[in-house]
Amino acid sequence: TGDAAPEHPEARRAIIPAPTHAPVLIPQHRTRSVPAWWRIFRLLQEAGTERRNLIPFGLIVGLALLGLGLLAQPRPAPPPDPSLVHFAVASSYSGTSLFGNGRYLGEIGPQGRDFTVSPGHLRLRVIHSYCHAAETAFDFKAGERHTIGNLDPACERP
Repeated sequence: TGDAAPEHPEARRAIIPAPTHAPVLIPQHRTRSVPAWWRIFRLLQEAGTERRNLIPFGLIVGLALLGLGLLAQPRPAPPPDPSLVHFAVASSYSGTSLFGNGRYLGEIGPQGRDFTVSPGHLRLRVIHSYCHAAETAFDFKAGERHTIGNLDPACERP
């Protein structure tokens, strides 16, 4: 019952693999980090000096310049909406609040500002700190463009 054949010592040694090389030790020394802009500069320099890279590099630079040129072109203003009223108004006092039919439209000052409103009766009111509000009214038709000029609140000047 226990007639197992004794193992040969050489057969056992063949099963365990022997190391083929010595482990490689990587030294852990500190290196100075290179800034990202310097790495990009070196890549661009390498791309520009190798002859096989000149055509793709030139295409990329040319397309980038073309894209920048297209972005820099001013776009024309859209045509005014014919169903609305456009008007320009200013005030002698900077920071004057403008209301149209009780709704806040924005601040106006000496430089003036353009506004767009619905056609019909428009009651404009201007308010400034330490001044009495002033009101005026207009009837506008669709598609009209008006320059109202200065709307000034009643301020007492010392």
